Amino acid sequence: MKKILFSLMVLAAFWTLVLPAQETKKYPRSSYQACYRLFEAMKMEEQFKDAQEQIELRLVEEYGEAEQEVVEDFVHRYVSYEALKEKMAENYLSYFTIEDLKKMETFYRSPTGKKWLRRQGEVESVSQLVFSTFLERQDELNQMIQETQKNQATGGGHQRRVPAI
Repeated sequence: MKKILFSLMVLAAFWTLVLPAQETKKYPRSSYQACYRLFEAMKMEEQFKDAQEQIELRLVEEYGEAEQEVVEDFVHRYVSYEALKEKMAENYLSYFTIEDLKKMETFYRSPTGKKWLRRQGEVESVSQLVFSTFLERQDELNQMIQETQKNQATGGGHQRRVPAI
């Protein structure tokens, strides 16, 4: 009887001390593994390392060389692939099925997918061009909006001015 009581006490201690400390996952382990295989095919960890280096350089410029070790520790702790891969997986899993993830992995492992990974920066530079062009012309947009608001306030109606490109 004492052995049974002792065993129950040990089991109760385990349940109250160890189990709550374990984090519960949103998705089954196999789902995370499917994401991690996709991330591997996408060379996500390498992309993170490149981004980390850029972030570290900018932060060291801002805070000074004396704080480099602190900055590196911070970036590794909060912005590294290891720190964020589970959250990224959960994000992917909220939008894609396991079948979708497998198809995407197949694509990234294909010659076309590998070519995309090599050329991705060049292709995405077009979207950077669009965004930078917007930023360059944002003052003009603000001026157009102010003119429209001024015309509406004075009863002049809405006259749309098309900017010269």
